[in-house]
Amino acid sequence: MRVDHVLRNPTLYYKLDPGEMGIAAPAKASESILRVVAHELGNIHRFVAEAALEGGIVVYSNISLDLAFEGSFLAARAGKSEARIIYKKRGRELILERLDGSAEDRERIKSHLRREIIILEGKKEATKRDLTIDFSSKRRRIEDLNRRIKDLERTLRMLDSGLSPFPPQRVLNLLI
Repeated sequence: MRVDHVLRNPTLYYKLDPGEMGIAAPAKASESILRVVAHELGNIHRFVAEAALEGGIVVYSNISLDLAFEGSFLAARAGKSEARIIYKKRGRELILERLDGSAEDRERIKSHLRREIIILEGKKEATKRDLTIDFSSKRRRIEDLNRRIKDLERTLRMLDSGLSPFPPQRVLNLLI
């Protein structure tokens, strides 16, 4: 007995949110849940990677699907991924906005980071020479300055390699 005329398996078409990475490939209704879940898992993985680069930890992640019957199959019409990320509190905040990710913006940010590294190196040398600070306080202050310098150097390396550590319109703690 043939069931082809009874089963309907329509093709579903998807749209990505503005700025969302990925491919909006269509899928048959029977394959839609797998396709949407795979895309949302990619988003969660990207959240985890971005958090790790910025010194954060993902403490919660969730994927929600909009399910409905399409033809003869329960299909995923849309998906939503969310992640809760915590960051260590770190000093003064600096707002860096990327307008269009142009080369001039990157160079401006890189020169700012280099200036900040030079300032922190000077503070580290001044702390080493300061005779009024006891040894344990001096050691803690130097370790803190070294950590801040390494964070800035890591950000600078990311910019040099073409990666963008600055999500648009986000406040970053650059330990300045």
